[in-house]
Formats: sequence, structure tokens, C-alpha cells
Amino acid sequence: MNPMRLKVGVCAGWMIAVVWGAYGAERTWTGAGGDTLWTNPQNWQDNTAPAGSADTVVFPAGTPPNVLINQDQAIKTIYFRNPGMTLTIAAGAHLSLINSGALTLRAEEDAVIDGDGTLSFSVNTGENFADNQAAPGKTLSIRAKITGQNGFEHNGTGGTIELANPGNEQVGNTLITSSGAISVPSVANVGVPSTLGVGQSFKFTVNNTTFRFTGTSGSTDRTFYQNAGGSQDVTVEHTGSGTLAFTGKFLSGNNNSHGFIFNVIDPSGVIENSGVIENGGTGRLWLYKRGAGTQILSAANTYTGDTVIDDGTLGLTASCSLNAASPLRLRGGRLLLNAGTPAANYSAAFGALRVDGADSRLAVAPGASSATVTFASLEHVSGTFDITADGLGTTTKIFITGQPDGLIGPWATVNGGTDLAAYSSTEGIHAANLPAQTL
Repeated sequence: MNPMRLKVGVCAGWMIAVVWGAYGAERTWTGAGGDTLWTNPQNWQDNTAPAGSADTVVFPAGTPPNVLINQDQAIKTIYFRNPGMTLTIAAGAHLSLINSGALTLRAEEDAVIDGDGTLSFSVNTGENFADNQAAPGKTLSIRAKITGQNGFEHNGTGGTIELANPGNEQVGNTLITSSGAISVPSVANVGVPSTLGVGQSFKFTVNNTTFRFTGTSGSTDRTFYQNAGGSQDVTVEHTGSGTLAFTGKFLSGNNNSHGFIFNVIDPSGVIENSGVIENGGTGRLWLYKRGAGTQILSAANTYTGDTVIDDGTLGLTASCSLNAASPLRLRGGRLLLNAGTPAANYSAAFGALRVDGADSRLAVAPGASSATVTFASLEHVSGTFDITADGLGTTTKIFITGQPDGLIGPWATVNGGTDLAAYSSTEGIHAANLPAQTL
């Protein structure tokens, strides 16, 4: 035997052993051991249970769907490939997912992490948290409590991760870094354990991402950052029938021009923004109101992008103001002024008003002794426009800078569409006393 070859072979064998130990093994669940225990070697291929934080775990399709962790475990990555899989962490047990800023959880089918135990994710430099993913159209529901110094990051494409435990204690922020959704049934303020942990902010970094609230009502003072690229919009969605209150800021975290879409699905649902909505950087932040429900703004907002109403109601309270550089675009739905508790003497000025959709409506809430509203201009692109207010043209005056006296157009009506709308430099918008169907 050639001594040199022997030496190289031994060295090569040692090197292979070192590399194997460093990178761990892939452990595949079979569930053949007659119970659901993670620690039972007979439940794993080759009768070898996962051995530590370098191992990767796979739960393949067609295997028993329930697994119980009843003592502390440390794992690199878990793949859920079995539809309806539930991984339960028993009380007193902890699951540590350790892979720096790389992949720790991947749900390729619907899966649940449940139980009275806890789990945590590896801490990494800055906000490059451990990656967690759900495949397109799939949901990973994490119901066990998340703890630790880490934040939480969803960077799967097209899937949903539900953070369901109201006692989550992770310290860092919550991020969506690839198209998909993070869904929560409840929220709380910064520093209070909640589905989003105790971190200070929620950050969107790409478009087609969604923060979805599935509870009835709730309130949080977190800051929401729009950090996506230029012209890339992100969505805040409320599916419940109560009020979801945001008392913190919404702003852009970079210098791009993009928007927040507020989608209030239930007709009885309300999103309240009492925190300021602002550009943040040098770009223009847009606001889109969608869904059959209501959104209420009550702060002195400074964002300069368009305010677009596609559906439902966008209400502006007496304390709310919009930047004069922010045009209001009605593409359907209703703009409600002096919303909430009405001011006795309401006065407000806004930027340009553009009508660009069927059934677009403007209303001033009843309850004020007097109301004076001024728009910088009025432009009609398409659709119909109806204006409703008590004492329109007398106690309620809606002025439009540069608008000529006379009929506004056959597309503009008052009082629910019964009369054509006219304009006067002294009365503002008022009924023309001509039935709408005459033109």
C-alpha cells in the first residue's frame, strides 16, 4: 500500500467526518414507532432521531400527521410536507430553531405548530432574522409561544404565516421580506406580549405583502414601515366586524414612492388611524381605501401621495388634515367629512378632488351647526358623483377653487342623486332644483 495514499485517504475521511458533523444530517419522519414522540428513534428513518442544531427535519406526505416534542430540542430547519401536519410542543419543552439568518421553517403544505411549550429563532446581525416560509396558497399557523431576542421574518412567496399566540415575547420587530401574508387574531401595544411579540414595528420590504387582522377588534401603537421598492404597494387588511385602531405612525422607510392599501372587508369593520401617516423619506406615500368597511383618519397627516377611495368609506374627522399636495381621488365609495364626533363648526381645506369611478360620493356628516369645506379643484374623468350634506349651500358650504358658477355637469348630483348639482361662488355646491334625469 502506498503510504501517501493511505495518509490522504485518512485525511480525506477525517475531512468528510468534520464536514458531516458541521452540516448535520437530514432526518425524515416515518411515525412507525407506534407513538407520536419526536424522541422515539423508531419514528424516524434509519431509526435515528434528530441529534441537534445542525440537523434538518422533514415531515413527508403520507406519514402520521401528529408529532409531540416533550423535551427541549434544537434543530436547524424543519420542512412540513404532510398536509394537515401538527407539531405540538408540550408544556415545559422548548424548540430552538438555529440557522442564523437562513431558513428555519418551511411549510409546503398547511401545518400547525401548537402546544403549551415555547419556541425561539436564532439571533443574527441586524434585522436579517431567521427565514420562515409558507408555500403559495398554504398556511403555517404558529400557536405555541415565541420567545427570545430574535424578531420574526416571513420571506416565503405567496403563503400565509399566522402568529396566533397572544403571549408571544420575541423582542425584535416583525418583517415580511417576500410576497405573502402575516396573519394575527389580536394585537397589543409595544412592550406588551402579543401575537407580534413586544417589538416596536412591523416592516414590509417588498410589494404584494399583507398584514392581515382576523380578530374582531384591537389596538396597537406599533409603527408600520413601507420599505418596498418604487411603485410597490403593500396591504393592511381587516377581516373582522369591529374596530382595529392604529395609534402609531404609518410611513415609508425609504425614498421610494409607493403606498399603503387599507382593505376593510366586512361592511361593519372599521380601521382607525389616529397616528400620523407621513412620507418618511423623500418619496411620496399613497393611501388606498378598499373594501366595503370604513377607515377613519384623525391625525394631521403629511404624506403627499394621492388619497384614493375605491370602495366603502374613508372618514376624516374634524382633527384630521391632509397635505394640500395630496389629491383626493374617488374611484367609487364615499368620502365622509367631519366623521366621528362632529365639530360644531367644521372647517377644512383639501387638495384637488378627482372623480374617476361609478357611484363616487362626498358627504359631510350631520351634527355641525356650520361647515365650510374647500377643495383646490374638481376634475371629472369618469363615473358619477353625488354630494350629501345637511343645509347644502346654506349652513354647509363646499367650495371649489376656480369652479365656474352654474351646473357642474350631468354626472354630478346632490341629495342621493335626486337633483343635479350646481355651483355658486357664494353658496358653494347646492341643488340646482332640476331633476337629475332632465339632462
